[in-house]
Amino acid sequence: MKDNTAEECNAELQRAKESQKAWARVGRRWEYQELSAMVPDEASRRSLVDHLENKGFFVVGEPLRPAHCAVPSSQETGHRPEHQRLLEMAEGRTEEACHGLLTGERLPHQQMTMFRYFCMATLTITHRVPEETVVDFKVTEWNDRQVSAGVGATIYFRDGADRAVISVDEERWLGAYFTVIRPLYLSWQGEAADDKGCFFLGTTGRPVANPRSDLRRLWRRCRKICEAAGPTPPPLTAEAAGTSSRDTSSVSGKGSRDDQWDAFVSEFPVTMGALAPSKEDHDGAGFGDERTHYFKWRRFQLEKRVLHVAASAGRQRPTEAKVAAVVAKERWKTNVPSLPDVLEAWVSPLKAAIEDDEGVLKSVVEQRWKGIDFKDFGEHKGRGVIATMPFSKGDVICDYHGKLISESEGKRLMDAMQEGEMCYLFFFRGRLGTKLCVDSQNFPCECHPGKDTFGRRMNHSGKAANVKPVVFQLNFPDGAKDAVLFLAQRNIAVNEELRWDYGVRREVFRR
Repeated sequence: MKDNTAEECNAELQRAKESQKAWARVGRRWEYQELSAMVPDEASRRSLVDHLENKGFFVVGEPLRPAHCAVPSSQETGHRPEHQRLLEMAEGRTEEACHGLLTGERLPHQQMTMFRYFCMATLTITHRVPEETVVDFKVTEWNDRQVSAGVGATIYFRDGADRAVISVDEERWLGAYFTVIRPLYLSWQGEAADDKGCFFLGTTGRPVANPRSDLRRLWRRCRKICEAAGPTPPPLTAEAAGTSSRDTSSVSGKGSRDDQWDAFVSEFPVTMGALAPSKEDHDGAGFGDERTHYFKWRRFQLEKRVLHVAASAGRQRPTEAKVAAVVAKERWKTNVPSLPDVLEAWVSPLKAAIEDDEGVLKSVVEQRWKGIDFKDFGEHKGRGVIATMPFSKGDVICDYHGKLISESEGKRLMDAMQEGEMCYLFFFRGRLGTKLCVDSQNFPCECHPGKDTFGRRMNHSGKAANVKPVVFQLNFPDGAKDAVLFLAQRNIAVNEELRWDYGVRREVFRR
């Protein structure tokens, strides 16, 4: 095309890109229903699915195994499964990684991903927990596990429909993931992402969608361990993994492309300092010649770098010299932010006040607060709230949510309460001195039926409070409204209970 004009070259390049996208979208995708029609025999069909996936194709629409389906134990099948031997051989490295996590060592991103895969495999393979149960495993179920000193713990899934009795070591592994890796994934979460209270998250902060694919990656990474110990085990099939499913419906509901991207960033996490994955990296991880994810990866990294440079400017408007200084300090040679990009992303901290913060406003409206969850503290304290990610002093934790009424209405509600009845009324003065009350007595609230709210569940502490209520006037699109937000009084660690000083003594609480 050396004799073509620039416009013709660009047009041809655009057609090539569209062709590549069409192939990635259609050419590598197989519908499970099509395979069912072509291969009626289930065992043969599963083998074909395994073969296609190993060749880099994507099979969508294969149903998950129902949670009630029983999976035979190794004793019932009469032999020890190869996948169990794989896990046992990987335990040594897992224990080393666990020790590193719990002692503050920063592991490489890929090693943390493999650690998560191993934790998931422990449940699906060792304890025969159904795949869909692992996907839906909630933080509250982990928090409410029954611990037996020196023995381990029992986790009840789906309101007791499934359970797993894990050992002390297994509880320590899962605990290391929960206290170190999961909070890190939450910190990488985009504004539109939602962890949905799930225990296992991908590097994007969204719930995992396909444990079976994760087991395949774990298998590839651990292959050298198996080869060093003896003959290479056969590929990890659906039967060997104790499951017959592959749900490639994406986490975000947009199809298999999102699943491919999630798998890609699990292998190659997007960080500011990382080098873009090479073609050899693509091939070695099983992604073939696909380059779409490469360019998307670079775009995401550039966005992170732009935000980092903008934040480094502080209250002063970014300049060319300031941008160059940050780039030089970080030693970035490629994918470097430009001043126009930084200026577009920069917002003065004075303007980014909490009352105008779109993230805070959205969290109040949707009652979706990142980094906190419920925990049952037993008969004495009841249900409380803990941190599932670190918070810094001054961070917004959540709001005290409920119906905003006048102080006089609140007092009438209090007077009508029965002796000993719990009181969920918050009295305060609004921005203009108006005496108001947040009525959180009725559960669930009218605007969020079926959802418990965090503010009303936080327990009291007069001496060890780590959050405090502060009155704000939030600037919603339909006008300013008074609200009570809880701010961190100090740095808060993962698993720490969130408590605030009610400001009253127990004997006079109701009056």
